[in-house]
Amino acid sequence: IGHLNALKGPYSWAYLIRTVWFCYQLIAALDRLESRVRILRAYETAPGDVSRAWDNARLMLDECRGPGEIRDVEKAANELFDALPLRRVPPKERLRVGIVGEIYVAMESHANLDLEETLARLGVEVVNSQYVSHWLQHNAKFAPWQRTYTETILEKATPYLKIDLGGHDKENIAHMILFRDQGVDGII
Repeated sequence: IGHLNALKGPYSWAYLIRTVWFCYQLIAALDRLESRVRILRAYETAPGDVSRAWDNARLMLDECRGPGEIRDVEKAANELFDALPLRRVPPKERLRVGIVGEIYVAMESHANLDLEETLARLGVEVVNSQYVSHWLQHNAKFAPWQRTYTETILEKATPYLKIDLGGHDKENIAHMILFRDQGVDGII
């Protein structure tokens, strides 16, 4: 509890809880939008359009000062994405690749050598298995009475891996199974 008191500082517990919840909502909105970006990039007609819209969305989210603003900005960001000119590709012709692995490498473009953007330039939708909001939800247990996304998917890996070996092992196996079930074309 000493660490929490240090984190809280001179502010009230209510203020700390509101601030943590606001930060989580902001991260979750970023994750939802980035998930969409990973799909849209594969179909952009002018390279960089989606990335520029994504940069604008992040700047708008950076200005948010409350949960209501987050919802409004997320809606505006989705409208930005909707306005982008995209190639039309029939669903059966779309290629989707899932990315699994250690959370930092799977999520950070510098660590994975811009894998997602490289795939997008090849016309491949990217489905990433790792999101900061999922990690926070699982590790912070904001609602302890609810099962987290991670807890839900871990059941898929249990028949294949009975013990925890570390390094996101069960999550990666669970995501591979989930990707297979979703009809993803390949996994990296």
